[in-house]
Amino acid sequence: MTLSTLRRVAIGTSAAFALAALGWVGWIGAVDAPARHARLEGLRAELRELGRLEEGLERFAPYWRALESTSGAPPAPADLWAAVAPGLPGPEVAASAEQPLRPPWRVRRQELSFAETATDALGAFLEACGTARPPWRASSLRLHALDAGATRARVWLALEAAARAPEGTTP
Repeated sequence: MTLSTLRRVAIGTSAAFALAALGWVGWIGAVDAPARHARLEGLRAELRELGRLEEGLERFAPYWRALESTSGAPPAPADLWAAVAPGLPGPEVAASAEQPLRPPWRVRRQELSFAETATDALGAFLEACGTARPPWRASSLRLHALDAGATRARVWLALEAAARAPEGTTP
């Protein structure tokens, strides 16, 4: 065998090994393709969900701007009641809780009960809650009329409001 023949054999053998290696890599890639495809589909689903969340944030941007322009703390419901119904007994605060919203905001929830109150005063109270800055929102209301004309009632009311966390605290 001559030197040129040995070179041809070496080149041919090298080319065969290179093709075998490429085939092996291709086969490994084909075997792994379903897992990579599933991962890509999962990432696409996450991206779609993030897009929906971003649209939601944009939709609520005016409300956040309105909240930012407030003083940060809603007036106490007892103070609102005293302003709209002077002389009438105030509500009993049955429960009060807070949960984080978006820093620095949190949702303040208060449950109030009135043993017996005038329904027109209750209407004025709910209006005062809605016009307070930031406003209180009635999330639940149970009303039991105590007379035939429905001028007096027993009331259970849950109010919610956004409140700014004090500086230096975590909401």
